[in-house]
Amino acid sequence: MRKLMILLVWTCATTLSLILSILLLKSYVKTKDGSALLAVQAREMLPKNSYQLYAALPQVLGNSTIAVAKEDARPVLLRQFLQKYNSPLMPYAQTLVTVSDNNDIDFRLITSIAMCESNLGKKMPQGSFNAWGYAIYTGQSAGANFENWDHAIKVMADYLAKNFYSRGLTTPEQIGPIYAPPSVETGNSWARCVRRFMDELI
Repeated sequence: MRKLMILLVWTCATTLSLILSILLLKSYVKTKDGSALLAVQAREMLPKNSYQLYAALPQVLGNSTIAVAKEDARPVLLRQFLQKYNSPLMPYAQTLVTVSDNNDIDFRLITSIAMCESNLGKKMPQGSFNAWGYAIYTGQSAGANFENWDHAIKVMADYLAKNFYSRGLTTPEQIGPIYAPPSVETGNSWARCVRRFMDELI
């Protein structure tokens, strides 16, 4: 009789444990599948760049809803960079990113050239808005004048896109010999300068 009772208790306990395990497994698989699907959908909605900020709410067991907020981090990084160097271009961080994207060029390039040419707009002909040494030829001390920063940024992005990127010249090392020919004789100093600040913005 005692053995029969033990067998009965063991059978009931085993059956209950098996049912509970199956229910928990189904709940876990459902949650995991939902999370995977949302993760794939979130990746598909991201902009085509690697600079992202994420904010996520914690997932609750049994609930497959995940809240994901995304924001392009490049204007934030650029604004911090420009603020660090006390640049008059700081309010135009978003413009620099947007105009670069519109011209399919690296958003760091325009800013880094401005750093090497005019210390980010702090050393240039007064009122010119020409922080890039644009149209300043050998032996001259001044170049083009722009209406404002917005105008200057748009012209520079268009210039880099049409005269360099369209020809497959996309790096400072490729652009330098044409943009700043004298720097080749000093060990590609212009390209090394631009590269340094582009790397700082990564």
